[in-house]
Amino acid sequence: MSTATANRNISDAILKITGLHKAVPVYYVNAIVESVNIASRTCDVTAVDGNVEFEIPNVMLMAVVDDGILLEPVIGSTVKVIYSQNVEPFICQYSEIANITLTAQTLIKLNDGSYGGLIKIGQLTSTINNLVAQVQAELLKIVTAITSLGGTYTAGALSQFSRSDYENTNVKHGN
Repeated sequence: MSTATANRNISDAILKITGLHKAVPVYYVNAIVESVNIASRTCDVTAVDGNVEFEIPNVMLMAVVDDGILLEPVIGSTVKVIYSQNVEPFICQYSEIANITLTAQTLIKLNDGSYGGLIKIGQLTSTINNLVAQVQAELLKIVTAITSLGGTYTAGALSQFSRSDYENTNVKHGN
């Protein structure tokens, strides 16, 4: 038996004893985001650890496509990519996030949830403006009654509401 074979047998024995015989090493690398493809849930990055820079294409933005949370990194930001020979590269940490898409079957809770559910802004605006119109119609009836009795009264016009008066466009929701 050669020395190389003996050394290999010793190395294999040590790996078996430690439980690392069939272990696959996992690597992580810091990288700069070069481009993002939301449709495919991937991005292209350039690894910047060490002395050598190298490109890693099609890095997954989610560990599993459509697993409920989609974080879109800012182009030019730094991310941490995990990969191995058995696992496709995916992002596990983000320095900057452009957009977050969150999909849940039952509940999405922000902070302690004490403000209750989010409103449907279009329906709320329509309801408020219908109430404004009803109040305006009642004021017109009051003015008509007062003037028919010889009095004078001028009711001011009530303003309609616009969703931009109270909508936070940085938080979106739907079905």
